[in-house]
Parts: sequence; structure tokens; C-alpha cells
Amino acid sequence: MKRIITTYILCTIFALYATAQLNVNSGNSVLQITNNVIGLDQIILVNGLNNNTTLTYTAAGNIRWYNHNGVLVGTSNAITPNDKTGYKIEVNGRQEMYIWVIDYSLCVANNISMQLLDNEDQCERIEILASANVQTIVYGDSLGGIHQLPREYHLEWADITFSNDSARTWNDVTNDTLILNIPRTIYLPAPLCDTQFKLYGDEYAMALGIQIDTTYLQYDARAIKLYPEAVVIERNGTNELDRSSQTDVSGSAPLVVDFYANGNKPIAAYYKWTIYNVDNWDVLVRYTEDEFRYTFSNSGNYIARIEAWGDEDCRVLDSIRINVRESILEVPNVFTPNGDGVNDEFRVAFRSLQEYHIKIVNRWGVQVYSSNNPSEGWNGTINGKPAPMGTYYYFIDARGTDKDSKGRYIKYKTSGDINLLR
Repeated sequence: MKRIITTYILCTIFALYATAQLNVNSGNSVLQITNNVIGLDQIILVNGLNNNTTLTYTAAGNIRWYNHNGVLVGTSNAITPNDKTGYKIEVNGRQEMYIWVIDYSLCVANNISMQLLDNEDQCERIEILASANVQTIVYGDSLGGIHQLPREYHLEWADITFSNDSARTWNDVTNDTLILNIPRTIYLPAPLCDTQFKLYGDEYAMALGIQIDTTYLQYDARAIKLYPEAVVIERNGTNELDRSSQTDVSGSAPLVVDFYANGNKPIAAYYKWTIYNVDNWDVLVRYTEDEFRYTFSNSGNYIARIEAWGDEDCRVLDSIRINVRESILEVPNVFTPNGDGVNDEFRVAFRSLQEYHIKIVNRWGVQVYSSNNPSEGWNGTINGKPAPMGTYYYFIDARGTDKDSKGRYIKYKTSGDINLLR
């Protein structure tokens, strides 16, 4: 949890206790910390204790000041504090406050440095050793316990993150994390772009206006990250079943799919796609581009595996499953070409057909319509004029993209009657 710090320059009033109050007077900047301190009321940090620094406690009654060793150091309402010293304030024999005073100008970290450590998993995470010449700040509580005053340092670096939207872009981000105390080894996810780490602080020095050290570490990225994506290209024919999918990569054949590696270029510099037929693990095709389009002509289950790497040893493998659905052919027996926008054309419902031919004739066997495209339909006209209502007959020969148990493509040969109503 972030500590709450209040900054006071020159004369600072800390807190109000009924009719009593403690004043900190100094010619230098002062911090008085009340949150997350253990076993006392406050810690007072001064940017350089001197003879002008005084603690003044105003209260009705007899005031006594004791240091943390129990020695009486004052009986008036003001004292000149010493560094790294605790003070108990009593009024009329009752303890009112317990505080600790630190000359922070003597505690500021210097010679801050960073070093990238070797580890066995630099493709996933990195380890940075943050070092400095810095002393541990300790304080005592009213019961004699000893505690460390934790200090926070800022570590900043730039990175990129995938937008995961239709633009498929990588966006720049700035990371700022707080490091509690140094020396310390910092564990971070490996950045996905070349970057520079910046370490500075600490928080108290910054709040007191003390000049702080800043150190930098240049990092050359090696981690590879992929967000592989496959997008089914939707066809326009509304009578084609499963012509697109919103939840998975599947649909009617021929299934046209755009593949995107979405790697963190230029670190991910090389790609290899391999598409397998899961049923027999035959390799259908290989690509070395980061994106491409492929058409699945036959029904079945497939896997598109993507491998990416850079100039270092890091590699990433991922895969996408594709399902090309089995064929279907369904024929309606009535349509109403009256222009109301509902069932105005005779269309079959189909999926995964590689060949298709339909012929429609009237009762005298005269052909009134034919097509090799299952997405097309008869609009109920003959030579541009409305056909008479009545019964017509269709003859369909088609072949699916799936196969039977003997390895032969599924065939459809069907005929029947159509009722044209207006």
C-alpha cells in the first residue's frame, strides 16, 4: 500500500490532539509520516538537522520529554532533536505522543546502479539487480521494538502490447512500478521491444526536494510473443449454411481463411506456418509469411501451427484448429415470388458443396431455369416475365467436399416438385 506523505517547508504543523499540538520548526524541508508506521505516532524526516530545528509541543500542564533510552531531555514545551532518536512526550505524567526523528540528508541512496542477471528463462522473464550505497533506516517503537522504514524507488520502462482488435496493432505503453528497498533483485516479464530501464528515487528524497540519483539500463529484447488469429472470409449467399463463424474457425467449404501471426516485430523476425490434416496428419502446405490466405477445399479437421523466432534463441509455438463442416443439401417445395421480400426466390439450403447443377422444368418438360451456383436462386420468371403459378420440377446433381467410408466424395442426385405461389 502506498504510504501517504505530507510535505512541510520551514514551519510545519503536524497534528491536533484536543487542545495540544506538536509543531516542527526547521529551516529545511520536513516530512511527517503517520501512515504505516509501527508502534508510534509519527516519524519526522528532516532534510538536514541543525540548531534551528525544534520540536514544540503546546499543551496545558507540565511537559516532559524523554528520549528512547528513557533519559529526560527537556521540561519545557520545546527541544532541539537529535538524529535517529525517539522521543516520548508526557503531559502531567501521561504519555501524549511517541515520535522518531531522522536526519534524512544522511540517508539518501547514491551510486544507484542496475545490472541484468543471467537466468535460464530469459525468453519469458528477466532479472535486474538494483544496487546502491544506502543505509538501512531503523526506528524504535514505544515498547522498544525495532523496525525498518521501507523506501520506494521508481522503475520505468517502455514496452508494447497487442491491441487485440480489428486493427491488429501493437501499442506503446509505459510501465512504472514501485520497488521496495534496494539492493534488490527485480523480476519482470521480458519486454517485447528494445527498451531502456530508468531507476530513480527514493520517494522521501523526492518529497523533501533532495537531488536524487537516476540510473539507466539499456535492454535489447529477445522475447517472442504471438497472438495468432484466423478469420473466416464470409460469402454473400444467405442460403449457404455456416458460411462464417463467430466463435471458432469453422464453416462451409470451400472455407477461405486469413491467417495472422500478430508477432512482436521486429523481434519476431521469422515465421513458419504448417497446416495439417488431423485425420491423417498429412502436411497440406507451409508458409513463411507472417500472414496469408488459404482455402480449405475438403471437409475435415485441420491444425495450422505457427512457429516464430528472432535472432536469439527464443522461439514460440502456437496453433489454431479449423473445422470444415460436412456437406448438406436441403430443397424447399414452395416459394412465393410476389415481391414482399419473403421467400421470393427458390433457393436450396446447402453447405460444403464442390459441384452443383440444378435444372427446373415446367409440367411439359420445358426448362425454365438452370444454374451451377448453389448460392443463386430462381426468381420465378421466364424470359423476364412472371412464370404462371403452379407446379414445377427440379433435378439436382451435386457433390460434397466430404467423403464416405470408402473414401469417395458424397454425391447428391435428387429431384422433386416445386409449388410457385403468388
